[in-house]
Amino acid sequence: MALAPPAATTTNAARKEIIRSVLDEITVLARGHSELVDLTLTWAGGPDQPHHFYRVRLTCNFLPDRGCRFVWVRMSAELADADVHNDPPLAFDLFPREVTEQRTYSRRFALTPRLAFAFAEIGGEASSESDVIRYEPRMEAAGLLTRSPTWTFTAPPRPGLVGSRELFMVLKATRHSRITMAFTVAAEAQTRLGTIPLRTYVDPTLVQTPHVLVPLQAESA
Repeated sequence: MALAPPAATTTNAARKEIIRSVLDEITVLARGHSELVDLTLTWAGGPDQPHHFYRVRLTCNFLPDRGCRFVWVRMSAELADADVHNDPPLAFDLFPREVTEQRTYSRRFALTPRLAFAFAEIGGEASSESDVIRYEPRMEAAGLLTRSPTWTFTAPPRPGLVGSRELFMVLKATRHSRITMAFTVAAEAQTRLGTIPLRTYVDPTLVQTPHVLVPLQAESA
């Protein structure tokens, strides 16, 4: 599934949330986004069910400025349906839900008959970094079976939160509905003066703006 502004056609383009601290140091959180795939055709329920299920892949990228390290970040999403008469879209499944120690998973995954993610955990000697997804502690997902999924990341000041985190969601929505997703981001950064909350956006239009979820392809049986 791709995220796009309501009036735009561009897909697969990462957007940046820029948050300015009270020290006037700029830190950048780039929220990437990738695919949305309609799972309904491969589900036992079939395409004639009143609801569709989509696989959504997101990325949250941590790009701290020099002398500034993220120690806490919360990214929240708000799902909505353009037709208020439809059932609200829900986060039917989230992966990962909790990471308390370093985990490595194969990038290839399956979906159970209940449309839950099934990632295979593997050892640390993977043949290629491109074949695996690594998660560092600590990360927690919340909002399962609601329209408001949330991801919270914490880390000690050294090394702090750096790099990318891939996030996966199965989305349940009314068939043929127009689904949007709006994001908000809050963070705390460790600086030379201590821990500073970062909650003021330089450009508020980059967050809290509904983005249309556009299926990129349908999986065939």
